[in-house]
This record gives sequence, structure tokens and C-alpha cells, in this order.
Amino acid sequence: MAIRATLQTLIIQLWARFSLRKKLSIAFVTMTLMPIILITVITWQPQEQIMKNSIIERNRTLAEYIANDINDMFTERIRFLKNVVNNENIKSMAPGQQVSILRDIVTQYPDMQLAVVSDIAGRQIARWDGKEAEHTISYTDREYFNTALKTGETTISGIIMAKSTKKLGIVIAEPIKKDESLVGVLIINIELSKLIQRVGDTKVGNMGYAYIVNREGKVIIHPDLGIIDNGADESSLFHIKAAISGQKGWMEYDYNNEKRIAAYSYVPSTKWGVIAQQPLNEAMGNAINIKIKSILVMVSTVVIAILMALAIAGALARPIADISEATNRLAEGDLAVRLEVSTFDEIGQLATNFNNMTNQLVKRDEALCLAQEELENQVKKRTEELMIVNEELRRISFLDGLTGIANRRYFDEFLEREWQRSKRENTSLALIMLDVDFFKNYNDTYGHIAGDECLRRIADILKTTAKRATDLVVRYGGEEFAIILPDTNVQCAKIVGERVRSGVEKLAIRNKTSPISEVVTVSVGISVSVLAKEALPITIIAAADEALYQSKQNGRNRIKVANVSWDGTF
Repeated sequence: MAIRATLQTLIIQLWARFSLRKKLSIAFVTMTLMPIILITVITWQPQEQIMKNSIIERNRTLAEYIANDINDMFTERIRFLKNVVNNENIKSMAPGQQVSILRDIVTQYPDMQLAVVSDIAGRQIARWDGKEAEHTISYTDREYFNTALKTGETTISGIIMAKSTKKLGIVIAEPIKKDESLVGVLIINIELSKLIQRVGDTKVGNMGYAYIVNREGKVIIHPDLGIIDNGADESSLFHIKAAISGQKGWMEYDYNNEKRIAAYSYVPSTKWGVIAQQPLNEAMGNAINIKIKSILVMVSTVVIAILMALAIAGALARPIADISEATNRLAEGDLAVRLEVSTFDEIGQLATNFNNMTNQLVKRDEALCLAQEELENQVKKRTEELMIVNEELRRISFLDGLTGIANRRYFDEFLEREWQRSKRENTSLALIMLDVDFFKNYNDTYGHIAGDECLRRIADILKTTAKRATDLVVRYGGEEFAIILPDTNVQCAKIVGERVRSGVEKLAIRNKTSPISEVVTVSVGISVSVLAKEALPITIIAAADEALYQSKQNGRNRIKVANVSWDGTF
């Protein structure tokens, strides 16, 4: 307490020694600077956070897009192989009957380097190229072969170098069963050069990049081929652990004294993790530039404010003699007080100066009121502008950048809202899911630019088909789309689904790679429910997805309505 009292005394004594001009200058500068500094500090942080959230969402979307694309590729091939091993010629384990099928596998998928059949003893018995099987080759020392025999399930290897082609690839081992007994293994090798090049060409900003780790957390695909060769182990990093454990998200971390933003996603079919990362300084470059400009503006404003404060203080600070009554009334706030100037001597001059000073104080108060009003208007205007920017960013975050329709993020939010409404009002809710048939083949043949245009045209068909303001058209992911139809029964949902299917077919987008049609087609799955109280949104998604799968299994270019019992099973 004694120290505090001493400090206050020193401040009072120091203030008492200041001239009127200094005191006025300090007061005006403080009153001018405080609002400027507060406004600048208050607006910086929200702007930075908005930009950071936008960057995080972009990187998360990129990581999920790569992961979904990889998963779709391997899922399609695994599904194809499961159909192949059910072929009677393959089950026969007769090389002469198997060779043509193996050749067709490699022909249909150019990235498959080889396709062979091994018996359960690990001996090669048939090859895709028609050459005599190499009986000296034994697969019993291959981990994927032993795992496939042990589990009887599809097994995916790590990254390996194919001995025949000297190219990096990955092996899929599919067990061959006959009368529920394991008789052999179908082995294919998928070349990864295109995938490695695609991931390597993916840019995250100017200095960021994407890479892939296997289920043990070792780098298998990276822009730096040397890292691939060394098989760098990053399993100790938090975001790597999260990615290979099946999670999706992002984190900020330090690497070699540099802060980075890393978005991560999971590839279920291969149990890989996809990472998209970039330096934080680069990601926030625009925010830093804005902050620098704001600082420059603030400094310029401060300089101008100080000069103006000094000018005003100089105009007001005149030698004042003891005019007790007038100065007391002035001190009490009576700005109407004036001194009568009756002489032209020193007192008269002092009275004139006093009156001038009083007039200046009146003007100052008016100016401060106007300035405060203007400042409040500016703050209100900036706040409204910031709200508009926030709303626009929110709108953009809910749109798919390629097709201009809603994205998966908005799909989840909209479905949850409509799900709850349907439960409250006991109304039906329909979900249509569709997938472009053989789109991977289309992309490989016509190129990604044509593929993107194809998706945009299909999106336009969906928008014109779902006409109600309450309907939602969504790009669910990759070449998969969805339509949410509130208050819609099965019959109406089927009509909409058929309009979509026929509408896409009538686009007549040529697709010479499709085995079912000369044009691009879609397969459609529909689920319609009157919701049970205990049901969850995932139920209608799973039902529609299962119906979509059945549509594909039944030949594609058709619609299938899910048979759902809304106690949560189908």
C-alpha cells in the first residue's frame, strides 16, 4: 500500500508540473488513440480465424477427396476380383481355362501389371500372358499370400517392387474357394506410378504437398521419391496415428521449428492415411498482409491524430491569469460563461483570450460528439460488412466447387434437420442416391476435364428434376450424388428417380468404355421412410446406399427402392 501511495504522489506531482498545453495534448491523444487501437484489435482476430477456417476446410476437403478416390479405385477392383473368383473356370484350377480370364483382367484394367493363379501350396499354375507357369516361384514366403490363406479374405500387400516390370505396385490376393474349400489364390499386381504422380502433382498452396502412409505409418507415396525409397516412419506423429486409425480431421504442429497445418483422412480399403499439409506462414500469408496494412493505416492515423491534438492544445493553451469566478464556473461545466471585455489593456486581452478558449471548448465538445457518432457509424458499418463476409464464407463452405450444388457437409446438416422435422411431424422423408456408371473408365479414357464437365451436366439435370424449394441436390462425393426429398412417398420418389436416370441418359454423353450403354448412365438407389422415434439418419443413408448397390448388381442404369423396416433394419 505504501508503494502504491508513493507512486500516486509522484504521478500527481509530475502531472502538476505539466503545462496546460502538455496536459491537453495527452488528453486528446489518449481519447483519439484508444478507439482506433480497440477497433483494430477487435477486428484482427475474427478476420484471421475466418481465413484460417477456410484454409483448413480446403485442405480437409483435398485430403478426403484423395482418400475417397483411392478407396473407390481399390474397392472397385476388389469387388471385380470377388466376381472373378466365382467364375467356374477360375474355380476349376485348370490353367487352360484360367488364362483367358486372367488376360481379360489385365486388359480391362491397364494399371494391373500381372494376374496369376497359385494353388494353396504356393505354386504358380496359370499366368495372364499365356506363358507356362513358373513352378520355381513359391508364394509361401509372401505375407499377403499367407494372410489370404489364413483368413480366407481379400488381402492387400504393402508397396513392393514388381520383379518382372521393376515398377512400384501393390498386390491384391483374392482366395479362390470351391464348395466352401480354399483351392487357390488369385494374385494381381496394381502399378502405382499414376497414383504416385497424381499425389506428387497435388499442390497445397505454393509450398505444401500431399502424401500417403501405410497402416504402419510408413511413407509410401510422397513427392520426394527418396522418402518413398527410405520408407520414412512417421507413426509417432499424432496426425499420422489419427489417420491410420480411421479418423479424419486436421491439426497444427511444429516441424523443424516451422508451424504446419496438416489435414488427414483415411482409406478404408487399404487402411492407408492421406495427409495434406502446408506451412502455416504460407497458409496465413494473406492474413499477415492484411495485418501489416492495418498496422500502417493505424500508424498513419495515430500520427495525424497526434498532430491534430497538438494543434488544438496549442490553440487552447494561452497564458491565463487568475479570473476566479469565471474559471470556477467553467470548471463546474458552465460553457456559457463569458467575460465582458471592457478594456484593451492586459486584462482585456486576457478576457478576450478566455472567451476564445471557452468557444474552442464548446467546439471541441461538438466535434467530439460528431466524431463519436461517426466512429459508432463506422463500427456499425464494419460489423455489418464482417457479418456479410461471414455469411458468404458459410455459403461457400456448403457448395461443391466443381458443380455448384451443395456439398457433403451441407448434406449432413440438411439431412439431420429434415430428419428431426419428419420425426416431429410424422411425415415421410425420401433419399435418392445415384452413382455414375463406370465413371472411372470414362475419366481414364476421356480425361479429367471431360469427366468434370460430365459431372457438371449431370448436376444440372438433378437441379432441374428436383424443383421444389424444400428439396436438396448434393454432390455426395466423387461421382456420387444425392437428393433429399422431404414429405415425399415411395411412388413420388420413384418418379423423381426415373426422371433423373432417363434425364442423364438423354444427355447422350458418349461413353465408349461402358459395357452396358453407348452413353453415360447412372444407377439409382432410393429409400423412403416414415421415421421411428429411435431411428437415426444413418439408417436411411445405409438403406439408399444398399439399394444403389443392388441397382449396380442388377446391371446398372436402373433404379432400386430399398425394402426397409423402419425399426432400424433393412
